[in-house]
Amino acid sequence: MTRVSLLVGCAVALAAIAGCRSKAEKSSLEASVVGITTTHGAELFLDQAPPKGALETVDVDDDRAALVVIGDGEKARRPILHLHGTCAVARTDVESWSSAARAYGTVIALEGDTACPDGIGGRTWHADAAAIDTRIDAAIDAIRTVRGVPLDQDGIVIVADDIGASQALALAARAPAKYTRLVLNGLPDVAPAYDFSSVRAIAVLATDREPQDKSRRSFESFTQARVATKFWTLSGATHSDYGVSGARTIGEALAFVTQH
Repeated sequence: MTRVSLLVGCAVALAAIAGCRSKAEKSSLEASVVGITTTHGAELFLDQAPPKGALETVDVDDDRAALVVIGDGEKARRPILHLHGTCAVARTDVESWSSAARAYGTVIALEGDTACPDGIGGRTWHADAAAIDTRIDAAIDAIRTVRGVPLDQDGIVIVADDIGASQALALAARAPAKYTRLVLNGLPDVAPAYDFSSVRAIAVLATDREPQDKSRRSFESFTQARVATKFWTLSGATHSDYGVSGARTIGEALAFVTQH
């Protein structure tokens, strides 16, 4: 056999091996997708759950979508509701502390019912406690359906800022057996003389860059009402902000309220 013939023969043999290999790989791929009924390859990924701990949105009927971070393990059953402050953005808040909060439950953030003027941005709250309570129920139902998380309807923890903290107090007064634990940051006014006898615990947060008198006086009123209460100062934070230690502080506050 000549040298040329030998080279040609080797090339043909290598091509045959490559062809067999390609067929084998193709057969393996075909076997791996048996039973998939979707007609578009991209659709294979649309219904997969987001990565663990990811911030996602869940559509809610007749309302704005809720922001959600699914909690860890059995703790995922506990709803941790977030109500943002005046002309604020819920996503910014949740992104700053959800990594710590998800150890205590599933974070659910609603957006305010009213858009703030152009040039200010964000949203705020004008609806009463009854309307917000209805929105909360709808969000919980949507997350149960879409994400399959068996959220408890009672024993909801609220993490709230500024005007959202005022709304949290109104919710606790309206449905004390439902909203039993509160984490309140930057209370804009001294807490009203509500009946908090069914509230199990309240964490009060305030920044070190603003007067703390209203938060301190609210803390004292909660203590006098014999509610388990603890005070935290957020270092370096601005109004309705959580600062660089926000995640750690929220984690500590949630640990405190959920122990009662």
